Amino acid sequence: MRLLSLTLLAVPCAAAFAASNTNELIDRGNDLLHKHQYAEAVKVLSKVIAQDPKNATAFDDRACAYVQLKQYRKAIEDENKSITINDGNYLAHLNRGAAYLEVTDFKNAIADSRRAHELKPSEPSALINLGKALYKSGDHKAARSAFSDAKKIYADSGLSKEAKELGTETEKEFGLKLD
Repeated sequence: MRLLSLTLLAVPCAAAFAASNTNELIDRGNDLLHKHQYAEAVKVLSKVIAQDPKNATAFDDRACAYVQLKQYRKAIEDENKSITINDGNYLAHLNRGAAYLEVTDFKNAIADSRRAHELKPSEPSALINLGKALYKSGDHKAARSAFSDAKKIYADSGLSKEAKELGTETEKEFGLKLD
């Protein structure tokens, strides 16, 4: 009877070690991302995914590294996996939309940016990406509206400096004056 108890206790300990190791590797991957060591981050985060293929965070973080390496298709693949794990993952939709924008797939960039905005309506990033995708797809009126909504979120959040910068950058880059 005592051996059985020891065996049962060993299972949670092994699981706890695996979870701890996974978290440490994710932290290491994030550290590498912050240090702009993207290829190394991909290697570390790939180890996490090999250990835990249902870890949406690892897919999101590796996708960010792929974007920095301009490997947009790989980033899209990783975010597809992350969204399969958790469709409510704001970051996955935001990042996949940005990657779609880079490969000029405006239809999917617009869809993902809209989904990200649905998931976090108080975040201006999705609206900024949406504005870029709409503008590049030729819908300048809708782009202006998305940028204006993002500017309003900044202003309503007390981030007047960011709101002003968005207005200036949008006018400079796209020739659009915001409300």
